[in-house]
This record gives sequence, C-alpha cells and structure tokens, in this order.
Amino acid sequence: MPSKIRAIAIDDGYFEKGKSKTTKLIGIICRSDSQVEGILSKDIEIDALDAADLIANMVKKSKFSDQVRYIFLSGLNFAGFNIVDLQELYSKLKIPIIVILKKKPDLHKINLALTRFADFDKRIDLIKKAGKLYSYKKIYYQKIGLDDKQAQHIIGAFTYTSNIPEPVRLAHIIASGLTLGESTRP
Repeated sequence: MPSKIRAIAIDDGYFEKGKSKTTKLIGIICRSDSQVEGILSKDIEIDALDAADLIANMVKKSKFSDQVRYIFLSGLNFAGFNIVDLQELYSKLKIPIIVILKKKPDLHKINLALTRFADFDKRIDLIKKAGKLYSYKKIYYQKIGLDDKQAQHIIGAFTYTSNIPEPVRLAHIIASGLTLGESTRP
C-alpha cells in the first residue's frame, strides 16, 4: 500500500453526564506510514442525532477532503448516544467507513440505556442499520463501502503499536487530552 494513503479517524472527548451540553468531536488525518497530517475539531451535542451530518461537514470542509480515502470511527455513537447513521454518512461522502470497537458491544445494555429516549426505535434502527459486526485480531468492526478482506487490509495497514488503528488511537488520545486536560488510554 502506498505510504500516501490517508485516513481520518473520528473520536469524541469527555463530557459530564447531565451537566455538559456538548463535547469535542476530533478528526485526525493520518497517512498509512503513520505521518499525522492534520487535526479537525467540531462541537457535538450530547445525545443528539446529528453525528453523520457533523462528520460529513467536518470532512467536506477540510482542506484534506479530496485526499482522505478511508474513515475510521471510534465506535458508532459519539457524545453519549449521538448515533451515526452509517449509511447516510457513506452516501454523503462516498468514502469507505470502518467502525472500530475495542470490545463486542452488549446490545442488551445498549437497549436498556436507549429506553430513556422518546425516539428509542429510531436509535435502535440506526444501530441495526450499521450492519454486521466482524472480528479481526483483538478488535471488532463494522464497515460500509468495502468488503471484509479490504477492511481487514486497511485496518492492518494503519495498525502499528496496538490492536487499534493508529489514527483511532491518536484521535482518542487527543480528544481526551483536550477535554480532560490529560489524555487517557484508548
């Protein structure tokens, strides 16, 4: 894979439940040779349902928009339960997306947590629409815009020092550092 292939990874910062109205959404543009080329940020509303729009606008308005070939999302939801409509995001950007999960989601616990929302059914549908959960090495992932073999190749190409692709690891470190004053482990 050429070293100039670029991906953006998205993660959110820390927020206090019940106190914060927004947190930071951070995007890290990274080449497959581990070179960081840019950082993007945007405020995201806690528990809203606009994550797909925010991410699409973040990428489209970036000077890197024509260079990014893959999108990594650190999970499917940001800022609490601001769940990404994966199909909508893909249709807006036409860039393959890989959702990275460190552990297998507990759908029972997620369903219980979502029952507090009036639009519970819509949020559950967004999770279901995201598609099948795959495992690769020590992580789980979902994908859109590429097949399983391609997704695993891209995950491997951007993974250097841990089980998590480097852009995702960096997005987490930067997002937590900006919102907590000190980074946490991904």
